[in-house]
Amino acid sequence: MTAIRNDQNIVQGHLDPPLSPLGKTQAMKLAEHLQLVPFSEAWTSDLARAEETAKVLLTFHPRVSLNIDPRLRSRGMGSLQGKKWQDGVEYPADVESDQILSTRLKEWLDNLITYHTPVTSPAGTPRTPISPADPGSGTVLAVTHEECLLSLLRLLTSSNKDNHNHALQLHVPQTVDTSLRLGNTAMTIVRVWWEDVGGLSPFGDGQLGMGKMEPRGRLEAWGVEDHLIDDTEQPVE
Repeated sequence: MTAIRNDQNIVQGHLDPPLSPLGKTQAMKLAEHLQLVPFSEAWTSDLARAEETAKVLLTFHPRVSLNIDPRLRSRGMGSLQGKKWQDGVEYPADVESDQILSTRLKEWLDNLITYHTPVTSPAGTPRTPISPADPGSGTVLAVTHEECLLSLLRLLTSSNKDNHNHALQLHVPQTVDTSLRLGNTAMTIVRVWWEDVGGLSPFGDGQLGMGKMEPRGRLEAWGVEDHLIDDTEQPVE
């Protein structure tokens, strides 16, 4: 999301400038790129630059309601907000900590996963994705900020056992490069499905079912900006 202050290399944090003309153009390019995606619901940070982006992305999805959630807002940058960014600067004490940022994002994700988790077996919920290849019943759109996505990635891939108390186990294939910087309107795609880990069906048919459904996730893409590539920049074959 390109905000006016961001164009001037100003630290934004919770400052709330509107999208710049460039940001609006980028958002519309992404909207056109995603117009055939079957979004079932949408979420956005409550900051104006994110909310404006989300509304543009839903241009071709007028029936999808937009949920505005402050837990998706960017990291609070305290006394650095509104100042020129300088490489190597140390964060002052009033900058939102990694722990606080991670906690609110974890709460949002856990609530989302819990809401969509089926309470019966896959056989009883045919529209619930039960394998990585299953298209499921729709796609959730979430518009947030670079540091939020980085925080979620660290949380869901951490080897620290203290960080494993969350709703989703995320697999990151070697083919996905998470070192890429997340530019304005860059896309990150996570596929989620559920597996029945609760044991045999009570119907005596020897099949798994009616047990505990646990979500699984796979990072399909990180920092994708194909929608921003101009037709004139495409390689000639």
